[in-house]
Amino acid sequence: MLKIMRIQIKYILFILLSFVALMSNAQVGINTTAPNAQLEIKSSDQANPTITDGLIIPKIDIFPSTNPTAAQQGMMVYLTTTSGVNFPGFYYWDNKALPSPNWVAIGNGSSSSFTHYIGELYGGGIVVAVWKESGVEKGLIASLVNMKTSSNNELIGWSGTVNALVPLPGATSLVNGMSNTNAIVAQNATANMAATICKSFNGGGFNDWYLPSIWELDECYKAAFVVSSVLGSLNSFQYNTYWSSTERDANYAYYKYFDAGYNYYSTKGNTYYVRAVRRF
Repeated sequence: MLKIMRIQIKYILFILLSFVALMSNAQVGINTTAPNAQLEIKSSDQANPTITDGLIIPKIDIFPSTNPTAAQQGMMVYLTTTSGVNFPGFYYWDNKALPSPNWVAIGNGSSSSFTHYIGELYGGGIVVAVWKESGVEKGLIASLVNMKTSSNNELIGWSGTVNALVPLPGATSLVNGMSNTNAIVAQNATANMAATICKSFNGGGFNDWYLPSIWELDECYKAAFVVSSVLGSLNSFQYNTYWSSTERDANYAYYKYFDAGYNYYSTKGNTYYVRAVRRF
């Protein structure tokens, strides 16, 4: 019995001494005896890691019903499912967030993060808008140059048909320039017109360019400063009028006046600047 007690005392002393040693050395290392920070975790083999060489932080299916406090500032979790407007991904608690404390997304798995950005040279052109649909990143790309006719003219008519509505499905969409463009070309495929030139454009090797709808053209306008900064004044949007693919009626189609920033409509026979777009 005495022998067993001595062994137990030895174990207790060992644990106490280990604890003291740990307290005297505030740095903790896992898979290393010489940590370079308060906590350093090294993989089992940096050049040939295993599937368990990683760190898993707490996973949650929904955020806590009661918000954390300032004491939890910076606390990080991984949201496993869509919770309200928040998509799966890493989040941290920001007790100083405005307008109120909130869970803030980190990284590309979240609803507020993007892989692409306005002004990026990508997909044969330059990105002018990015957004997400059901958590999937989408974007609008403008061509790097204005469209030109075969005679090198940048002022282009809307369509070869100037006094008839575009047959169904029509070209009245405010957001879907591709469907507008296809309908316009189906009505009249005359070369050197806005829709046909955009549809036949193959910048960057892509063949899905089209004449933007009026709201897509709005996105081009909002990105004009960035486009000009990246491409320079020669290839930026002109301080002038651009055709959209959105038809108003049999005789008129909408345009964007980049000078003053407003939208209006004009007879289809008028000639304005044209910029092709595509989506990703």
